[in-house]
Amino acid sequence: FRDISVKMCGADHSQQSGESNRMSKLSARFVASVKTEGVYQDGRCLQLRVRASGTKAWEVKLMVHGRRRVMGLGPTDLVSLGEAREAARKVRKIAREGGDPFAERDRARAEANTTFELIAREYHATLAGTFSSEKHGRLWINMMANHAFPLIGHRPIASLRTVDILAVLRPIWETQAPTAKKLRQRMERIFDYAIATDRYFDANPATAAVKAVLPRV
Repeated sequence: FRDISVKMCGADHSQQSGESNRMSKLSARFVASVKTEGVYQDGRCLQLRVRASGTKAWEVKLMVHGRRRVMGLGPTDLVSLGEAREAARKVRKIAREGGDPFAERDRARAEANTTFELIAREYHATLAGTFSSEKHGRLWINMMANHAFPLIGHRPIASLRTVDILAVLRPIWETQAPTAKKLRQRMERIFDYAIATDRYFDANPATAAVKAVLPRV
């Protein structure tokens, strides 16, 4: 087992192979070719961990609120050396400024699991027994897929405001008025559902008040 370690990030890592401690700047070629199990330092708290199974992953050593911690940054087949360095720089900055990069990561993951599309599909699933037919159910969600998801589906639902709803409705408000009106009503219900399930915390941005800034059709 090879561990090229240095005294850094508030931690003194002992070596395990008898080699002298030294700073080692990794290269993309080395990352791609190394097979020996161990931990290889890139500098600035970033390290590459190679396991006996052959898997390789990035880690960054941090001091968070006085506690030494290690955060995984992803496997090398998904995260390049340059991307790992940039990710390490960002989380080090958060920790250095007194923040908690672990809490911020968890918050970002939670937001990723509460996008408008995910909430809309979750709400749609609750309506399964209310549709007159399977076709009706498909038409309901297809309207979202055609008009709303391309613009706001990827956004955390908590980040959406009336201006975002208007961006969805305006292109079809006059040319496809019946569809636009149904779309607004369904979006309003999705936001009601998000509010009821503690995923949206402001007034519903898709209420009938939206029509006040749209042309009368």
